[in-house]
Amino acid sequence: AASLALAFYVFGSLQKRVTTPLARMTEVAREVMASRNWALRAPETDYEDVRVLVEAFNGMLSECEVRTNELEREMVIRREAEQGLRLADRRKDEFLATLAHELRNPLAPMTSAVAVIQMPAATRPAREKAVAIMERQLQHMVRLIDDLLDASRIATGKLSLTRQPLDLPALLRSTVELAQPLAQRNGLALSLASGEEGLFVDGDSVRLTQVFSNLLHNACRYTPHGGRIDVALRRVMGTEGAPGVEVAIRDTGIGVAAEMQDRIFDLFEQADKTLERGSAGLGIGLTLTRQLLQLHGGTVSITSEGLGRGSCFTVGLPLLEARTAAAVVTSAPAIDPRSLRILIADDNQDLTDSLAELLRVLGHRVEVASDGEAAVRAAEQHLPDVALLDIGMPRRNGYEVARHLRSQEATRGIQLVAITGWGQASDKENAMTAGFDRHLVKPIGFEQLIELLDGLFQVA
Repeated sequence: AASLALAFYVFGSLQKRVTTPLARMTEVAREVMASRNWALRAPETDYEDVRVLVEAFNGMLSECEVRTNELEREMVIRREAEQGLRLADRRKDEFLATLAHELRNPLAPMTSAVAVIQMPAATRPAREKAVAIMERQLQHMVRLIDDLLDASRIATGKLSLTRQPLDLPALLRSTVELAQPLAQRNGLALSLASGEEGLFVDGDSVRLTQVFSNLLHNACRYTPHGGRIDVALRRVMGTEGAPGVEVAIRDTGIGVAAEMQDRIFDLFEQADKTLERGSAGLGIGLTLTRQLLQLHGGTVSITSEGLGRGSCFTVGLPLLEARTAAAVVTSAPAIDPRSLRILIADDNQDLTDSLAELLRVLGHRVEVASDGEAAVRAAEQHLPDVALLDIGMPRRNGYEVARHLRSQEATRGIQLVAITGWGQASDKENAMTAGFDRHLVKPIGFEQLIELLDGLFQVA
């Protein structure tokens, strides 16, 4: 009886100290496998040998929990990355489709206009109308391409500003005047209310004109016939007490939904993506507007009460102290009336022919060349006042031609102008290093050509 009692005591003690902890550890293992809950732990025990086993088991669970959490986080990050890639891929496809649509749109009327001009029976008014159509559509294509290039330059940090004191009311008046023809064609009333004069900002006139032109073109595009666009300028006080100016462009157009107002300045975002939207751009203009204003230390925001209730874009810029009129360039110098000798060198024959004809109409004497070697020979034979040189020419590129002309005594004084499709800051720097006096990006318009000659030869 004593032996049996001792055996029961020993068995109970072993069960309490060994078997029970092992059984609980087994239950935890089963629950972990069933629920995948790696935070569960086996209860501790005071029996040395079993405690080591339980601690090892719990340590294994802790390691599994850490590894599992890391894997789950990596999976979440990977899923988010995959979703971002799918979204970017979808937006890329949408952008390419939109780009093709926007480029084909102006090509169609240009093709028809060319056909009208080529018709022998076409009347003079019909030809003039066709030319006007081609000019309008070409300007639209140039604006699309310029927006793409500017967005790329800003993203890569290669866009530089030429700052000077600007009379903002005067700049707004000229921008509104440029937008008036578009507003009239769309049956819109466009007005400017500038109650205060002498408001100067430190900015790049070309880029700020681009900002306000983008906003006005958007307002004209998205405002139905019979609507109105009001532009207002006022002096304000900034958040830090610094003086500033605000330009509000308010329209009675289609408006912007509340959920879209936070995203409308994102790249390639458009408020209206339906097929009925017509020619509505690439979704770059507002992004470019915000980026250009940020480079000027300014801001842009939108307010709209919803779809069909119009919208208001507000541009804020820091204000300069009062400047005298002499500090601001208000007028361009007069055009030199001389008949210039001009050399045009480009392997694009259509460009050289059209540009040469335009310059001859202005009264200048023009020579053309189709490659770099021919350009050097023509320059040495005719000694032009101005040489308009392409960069990417066969036999000698524009840089080599410029360096050669600058190295010769007879041709050293020629005014060299690079007219090229390469428009990065590094391209301009390379042109100046090679000896060019000016660097222009294709295409150049009639007014830009006049301004070029005016800037090269000013009347004393």
